[in-house]
Amino acid sequence: MLWRAWGVFGVQNAGEAAVEKEKAQGKRLATLAREAGVEHYVYTSVGSAHKQTGVPHFDNKWRIEETVRGLRFAIPNDQTSTPQLSQCPNLLPKRLVWHPGISTDPCADAVAANATVQWSTIRAIIRGVRSVAFTLLMCAAFGQAPRAGVDTRPQFEVASIRPFDSNAQRPGIGFSGSRFTGNGVSARLLIEMAYELQPFRLSNAPGWIDSELYTVQATWSEANGTRFREMLQRLLEERFHLEMRRESKEQNLYGLLVRDKNKLQPTKTPGRSATRARAEDRNVRTEFVATTMGRFAEILSRELNRLVVDETGLPGEYDFVLETEREVDEKNMFVTPLVPSVGQAGLKLEARKGPVEFYTIRAIERPSEN
Repeated sequence: MLWRAWGVFGVQNAGEAAVEKEKAQGKRLATLAREAGVEHYVYTSVGSAHKQTGVPHFDNKWRIEETVRGLRFAIPNDQTSTPQLSQCPNLLPKRLVWHPGISTDPCADAVAANATVQWSTIRAIIRGVRSVAFTLLMCAAFGQAPRAGVDTRPQFEVASIRPFDSNAQRPGIGFSGSRFTGNGVSARLLIEMAYELQPFRLSNAPGWIDSELYTVQATWSEANGTRFREMLQRLLEERFHLEMRRESKEQNLYGLLVRDKNKLQPTKTPGRSATRARAEDRNVRTEFVATTMGRFAEILSRELNRLVVDETGLPGEYDFVLETEREVDEKNMFVTPLVPSVGQAGLKLEARKGPVEFYTIRAIERPSEN
């Protein structure tokens, strides 16, 4: 049904689909549309999806948005937009992810003299979704389209990249207010941080992105504090000239689910995430402090070399302890398999198939001078 369609309008009902299925449905529909050659995709979300509200069906919609953006539909000038429609009274109290984009704030600039409308896009969508025609038309008509070729993502106020001096600096990563410092970091690590990737999801990487280490320092305005990954992506593109191709494949993966919620305790130190390990002979006690379920799923993904998707529906940060046993031939006393012990935290893993995004490096260069 999707093959050679001009556009798709995607909306999932969390009430009927249930929170754990809504995200899978949203991502699957967008992926199928992309694979079928659909040119344009419209997704209805919620106005606060990007704010990490902790409301499961709000956060799910943000994850679907990220998938839609990552699939990069055939957009003129390669533009994307996530218009905020919460300021359109009595129209559509939703967040609309529109490819190609209209305004980043369709109603705030309602009287802007240079407001423009992509009428061919509007008319084509109206033909397919007549039930929302009036809403789409009104909100789009007062939007101001971004200029062709303009990157609307935020950027660091100041950023420096220089070779790492192991004699003068200790390796490590730290955040302090609106400042990031990475000592002894590789280009691969920066890419993985920027795109939330595990190593197995990145291919065609030249050897130097692992072997050559850098000191990276960056600062940003408080207004962009929650958009660190976007700023890092832009830095990689501008300084490393990084170009990547994304594709989604059906793969084996794991879902991280709750087995006994009573074993998870809300953290006593919010915002101060840490992981501490203590070893005695082969016994290792690993303490997770102020850890989100998404972050724990990421840790498990790296151990399994397979994507682990957070499907707990649990917002916020938690404290928990896993007691494990180190492998006999493992020399590093703190390296221990965590997967067999997830039940100690009231969690479980379930194997299934699902779409997994893979990234192929098309081009990357050693960083340009500061």
